[in-house]
Amino acid sequence: MQFGKFKIEKSLVRTVGDSNLLNDMTSEISRSPNIPSLLTQVINLDDEFLSTNIFEHDYVKTLVTMPEDKAFHERGENFDQRKTVDTKLFKVPSWGIQSHIRPTDMKRTRKAGTANELERVETLINEDLAGMRNSYALLNERSIAHLITTGTSYVPNGSAPVYDFYAEYAGLTAATRPTVDFKLGTATEYPSTAGEEARSIINDNLLDGQTIGGYICLCGKDFFNSRVHHPKEEQAVVDRSGAMGQDPLQKRLANYLMQYRQYWGSDDVLYIQYTASMGGSPLIAANEAYMIPAETMGLIKRVYAPAETMQYVDTIAEREYAWRVDNEFTGTHLMTESNFGLFLVNPLSVVKCISST
Repeated sequence: MQFGKFKIEKSLVRTVGDSNLLNDMTSEISRSPNIPSLLTQVINLDDEFLSTNIFEHDYVKTLVTMPEDKAFHERGENFDQRKTVDTKLFKVPSWGIQSHIRPTDMKRTRKAGTANELERVETLINEDLAGMRNSYALLNERSIAHLITTGTSYVPNGSAPVYDFYAEYAGLTAATRPTVDFKLGTATEYPSTAGEEARSIINDNLLDGQTIGGYICLCGKDFFNSRVHHPKEEQAVVDRSGAMGQDPLQKRLANYLMQYRQYWGSDDVLYIQYTASMGGSPLIAANEAYMIPAETMGLIKRVYAPAETMQYVDTIAEREYAWRVDNEFTGTHLMTESNFGLFLVNPLSVVKCISST
């Protein structure tokens, strides 16, 4: 495995009770999954906990009338524009995973890292629960990526309706949403011009009272490399360097959380190379990017619904539920579920960016 500039080829642990005996753990480390978490960390999710499985969301539109000139003895035009409320109803999907620990799973099985200690059911239960938590972390990241890139909710098996949030809120479809072409294949085009255009689209579509603290562009691998190495951008760095040759664009090529490359562009947008993939397919296409507002609320709502069991139905939802059933003959059955949906309530504040010649 590669950690920075250090490459690990072998991982050895000492045997308990015998400091001279080593066990090779290299194969175990190589199977450890890489759970991406960038989107979960940089996007503020508004969490809401329901007592039903239907999310009711009021979308309020307010109108402003400009005063017009008038004679001094007149009182002006009548102001009769009132806010309109459009109520949205969304079904919250349910997610679940389970495991079965059989008596034979402990039969003469040596516990890893020990000399002769056998596996115990509590150890296997804790390992399965840890694996389930990793699964939900990956689901959350996958759902956010799908929501941003497609503009629709992530429900792969159709257990709940799939919503096109551009159709719900903006009167258009996700396929026809605003797209900004950076033309990174053209040496005479300034990438910062397209970046500022994308920023303007976000600013023009902020909700009432919504503020932002900056702009983040989540980039596929090829888009990021083309953006960083564009001739106009590289020349701007040279032209603006100080007497000692410092780069005025702070953190020009740094690591975000030691995993993702980032670049602070001359358009004051933080470009991050997001290379996470699932099943060999990147979560963001190589030649695409998506600009979102940073440090803002009201972009994505994560809504939880209660479990439909005798104990939890019609109660206030919890983030996760877990059940354990023990049977002397069949073993231990673990069941977990999390009933949540991600809803893009301000879709026009996500701008798709492409690169053409």
